[in-house]
Amino acid sequence: MKKITKKDLLAYEAQLISIAKGAGKILSPYQKDLANLKIDIKEAQGAVSAADHASEEYIIKKLKKLNPEIPVLAEEDFYKKYQGNYKYLKEYQDHDYMWVIDPLDGTNNFVHGLEHYCISLSLTYKLQPVVGVIYIPERKEIYCATKGNGSYFIKGKDKKRLKQNKSRSKGFLLATGFATEKGKPFNDEFRKFKKVMTSISAVRRLGSAAIDLCYVAQGIFDGFWEKGLAPWDVAAGKIICLEAGAKITEYNGHDHNIFSKTIIVGRNPLYKKLSEMVSD
Repeated sequence: MKKITKKDLLAYEAQLISIAKGAGKILSPYQKDLANLKIDIKEAQGAVSAADHASEEYIIKKLKKLNPEIPVLAEEDFYKKYQGNYKYLKEYQDHDYMWVIDPLDGTNNFVHGLEHYCISLSLTYKLQPVVGVIYIPERKEIYCATKGNGSYFIKGKDKKRLKQNKSRSKGFLLATGFATEKGKPFNDEFRKFKKVMTSISAVRRLGSAAIDLCYVAQGIFDGFWEKGLAPWDVAAGKIICLEAGAKITEYNGHDHNIFSKTIIVGRNPLYKKLSEMVSD
């Protein structure tokens, strides 16, 4: 397929915002009728509901119309094909362009009636996001970014550019999540959590990595770290953070891509301090 231009990317950003809003309209009625919502448990990956599937079907249909040449990596479709075995993600790593979507990030929040959930949509090029849109339906908040064009927060008619080069010098507020596997992976991450807690003012675990990344971009959180995330968890949030001025690497300081197994996000001077605490 032909190379996508910057003008194309900006057009895609606007179209992804429209698609995310459409998916939000699909999700909201499901949460208002939780007593009748069908919920299943994916082994080692938490809950999945009929709402996840309905949102994903809608998004994929829209993306195929938008550009049928671009393959789609979607959370529930991947699980259906491979039962969530991440080793099969390698099947997707040779694509130049790829849509990477999470139709409902924060499903456990969603099925318990919490409003802290979102839709996360991204276009990636050679394993790096170039467009990202995250929509929080219950608050009607949009976070979006296009490579080289900045990161933005939109609510109603207000549109604010997200650009903060430095974090607080003290009194940090961080976010994280834990590896879902029990045993050593969980214990390793929990040790890191305790280590950070003794050195940092506060850490939050809110149940949506995509929203956590948006809050770093916005300056609410000073940093974020987690192990075991999937591409659909981080792709959109990563470009939003990068365009807002945050630094992103793997735990070991290596360059991060959407298939990386670990992620650290932070602003100076917090990034260096955080990376020292969670490094493997």
